Amino acid sequence: TVFFCDNNPPEIVPIPDTCIHASETLIINISATDPGNDPVDLEAFGEPFEIVDDEASFTQSSTGPPAQGTFIWTPECARVRLNPYTVYIKAKDNSTEIDLVDFESFNIHIIAPGPDNLQADPLGNTVNLSWDQSECDHASGYAIYRRPDSLGYEPDYCVTGVPPSTGYVLVG
Repeated sequence: TVFFCDNNPPEIVPIPDTCIHASETLIINISATDPGNDPVDLEAFGEPFEIVDDEASFTQSSTGPPAQGTFIWTPECARVRLNPYTVYIKAKDNSTEIDLVDFESFNIHIIAPGPDNLQADPLGNTVNLSWDQSECDHASGYAIYRRPDSLGYEPDYCVTGVPPSTGYVLVG
């Protein structure tokens, strides 16, 4: 049904896609404004809310203006996968005319933490590698790279693998 009204829909502040290591807590503050300064109800839904063992939560703390809420999720290692999890946010104003809505979505990539305490021990013309067992123990393997000299490459938090521009070569 289409109606004429003077009301304008609320506007959710855009939420960037993000990533998190498994077993760490992700906290995202959500905010929405309304051009008419109407109170705004926020709602969050999507796959992270449907997981039984480590379900996400969303709590609205203010109807505004601006409306504010907090999304919290601590995904377990079992949530690591190539595809992201999508969260949808709905903002509905409480107008004296007609209630209007806005939707926003963002993606969360869950990645396994890298190995800790890597040790490289030379033995003749080989190098024995060892590291602490990961808390995410269902990994099927690790990719091992080498480079003739040290680069001191430290990947950003969300980077997995090694970019070719570093000069490292996959050896196994």
